[in-house]
Amino acid sequence: MADDFKALIAAQKETTRQLMNDEERAEDDRRKEEQHQVRVQAGRKAWETRQEKNQEETEKNNELQI
Repeated sequence: MADDFKALIAAQKETTRQLMNDEERAEDDRRKEEQHQVRVQAGRKAWETRQEKNQEETEKNNELQI
């Protein structure tokens, strides 16, 4: 059932896109790209934060072993 729902949503999105004029499609593409870049940056920030925390934890563990 979930697959049917996903297919319905995909078809609706395609139909909506076909009804858009060129300017609306371009704006929609720009907005989607902007959202994508925000997600990419958030992922990078999360990865950097994890790396920093891992480094701090490693340094803390090394100090305790000394």
